[in-house]
Amino acid sequence: RVWRNNLDGDAAGQAHAIVVRPRMEGRNHFAIGATVRAVLSTADGPFVQARVITAGTSTLGQEPAEAHFGLGTHGELDRLEIVWPGGSRTVLRGVDAGRVLTVMRWACPGDADGSGAVDQADIAALLAAWGATDTPRADANGDGLVDLADLLLMLAAWGACG
Repeated sequence: RVWRNNLDGDAAGQAHAIVVRPRMEGRNHFAIGATVRAVLSTADGPFVQARVITAGTSTLGQEPAEAHFGLGTHGELDRLEIVWPGGSRTVLRGVDAGRVLTVMRWACPGDADGSGAVDQADIAALLAAWGATDTPRADANGDGLVDLADLLLMLAAWGACG
């Protein structure tokens, strides 16, 4: 027998989902131990789904280092939160469904040019990437946009990573 899953979705027949892949620089590249939370607003209040990124939970078994969230008829998450190993957090708001989202945590937020130090060259790299959504090293807070918040994080980390 062959079974077919007919999902009831929105008016266009779509059931929405998102895959989140937290990643880090360094030895724990796959962010093992991170907790990913997806928050939706519903008529009954917030609906929260959470997944812990693990490195295997059984003998000879392995699951992918990513979190899958089914969103039903919701085409957007209100909030996506990642609590990284060590306790720091990344919060993204208004995340569209229907995609695979890789969220990177840099070892030295603010090091836009990857030199290992936060300095004048990073200011130049950040300004060159201002407003961009595809330059992850300049996006110090990981919200998907290079903006004033990234500049403030860079200034707070000035020289700290060098």
